[in-house]
Amino acid sequence: MLSEEDFLGGCFNDGYTIAKGKAEMMAERLENVLLEKEKYNGLVEKSEELYLNMENNIEEKLGQNKSKKCSYQFDWENFEEFYEFVKSSGGFQIY
Repeated sequence: MLSEEDFLGGCFNDGYTIAKGKAEMMAERLENVLLEKEKYNGLVEKSEELYLNMENNIEEKLGQNKSKKCSYQFDWENFEEFYEFVKSSGGFQIY
């Protein structure tokens, strides 16, 4: 299981290491999501909607035009590529 330190370390591009065992565990969890991805589509749409609302609130406070599209859209192809990377990595560093 990823620790709070792992989650925080993954938020920065400063070389945080995910060891081989944790990478293997991550790959297993990612694979489980891929096997049931239809179940997650509603959650993906809801999270993009929430993020877009947050972006628009910030832009409104800054006097900027509201966004029409979420800046960080979810993409199953990217998810699958990340899964393949994690599965074959043997552990990795985040830069």
